[in-house]
Amino acid sequence: MKNIAITTLLCGMMTACGKYDAEQKPAYELTEPVTIQTDQNSAEYIVQIHQPGQWTLYHGTSPQLINWQSPITTIDSHKQKTYFIPKQPNRSFFALINTEQDTILASNRELILDEAVNFRDLGGIPTKTGQLTQWGKIYRSAELKDLSTDDLQQIREIQLKTIVDLRTNGEIENAPDTYPQDVDIQWKHLGLGSSLDDKQMDSLKQIMKDATPENFNGDSFMEDANRGFVDSSAEIKSIFDILLQNEGPLLFHCTAGKDRTGFTSAMILSALGVEKDVIMQEYLLSNYYRHEHNEATVEKAAKYFGINQEVLRQLMGVKAQYLEAAFVKIETEYGDVNRYLSDEVGLTTDNINQLKSMYLQ
Repeated sequence: MKNIAITTLLCGMMTACGKYDAEQKPAYELTEPVTIQTDQNSAEYIVQIHQPGQWTLYHGTSPQLINWQSPITTIDSHKQKTYFIPKQPNRSFFALINTEQDTILASNRELILDEAVNFRDLGGIPTKTGQLTQWGKIYRSAELKDLSTDDLQQIREIQLKTIVDLRTNGEIENAPDTYPQDVDIQWKHLGLGSSLDDKQMDSLKQIMKDATPENFNGDSFMEDANRGFVDSSAEIKSIFDILLQNEGPLLFHCTAGKDRTGFTSAMILSALGVEKDVIMQEYLLSNYYRHEHNEATVEKAAKYFGINQEVLRQLMGVKAQYLEAAFVKIETEYGDVNRYLSDEVGLTTDNINQLKSMYLQ
């Protein structure tokens, strides 16, 4: 499928110089009880509590290692919704307990790496039943090419056990994953979609060189790509098989971590019982987490290679209509996503229940 290799072509297309206009970063929007954010240069976590009540906040280095003996602070979210907590050297996990003894676990969703973007945790996302996806169990990201020493240490600290690479053979050859070799991490290739041969790749490069907003419909291009992902049910089933083995934290990724990875995330969250509108919010977070990287790419392509920025922006981000195209195909051919997961992917009711018991809290 030619559509899915677009991101790998953008830096290889050279024409005359062009114009670049910066775009504003989109807002962070995700239905979740607590949002914890930080950035590479900050000394603090920004903690936003979306659930009303009085909460006692605890800290730990993992969901299993919360220090229940020493609360950090007591929070009344009726009076103040945003708090600033000093950042620790390693990734932090927080537990919040209210006066009714309800407990919420939370952490920073994004893992900020030097050489990889859009690396994020699928924890803390609410389901239809009010449960939350577990933190530290399932991750998604862009490619893992040439990770720095600090990046590799972060990978060690989250104790990944499996990396699933959704890219084509050609993408992997051009940018092979790097990950710690001194720990036991299983790397698996489950390409989502068809690879391009050299002739098709050259043809696609020429199409992109000549593209203008008038002769290229990027939205249609990406919608078609997402419809194609639905046909990769065997690869999706293999990912669920790994999750069912429950051998430890799993990371899945493609090149940009937004299209193939976004569809895979949508199917996992669907199986866990997350509402479609929340799945769509999580999907669209790629625009938030990839913003700086995308802007740098668009600026370089426009200023130095003459790529039309309007064409390029259609391919660098995600839109709800892209993933919706996949859902429409699923609903047309199978009735709904649950039937797709059972009839086409092959998940049984026992499989679904087992997944929920493993990955929900």
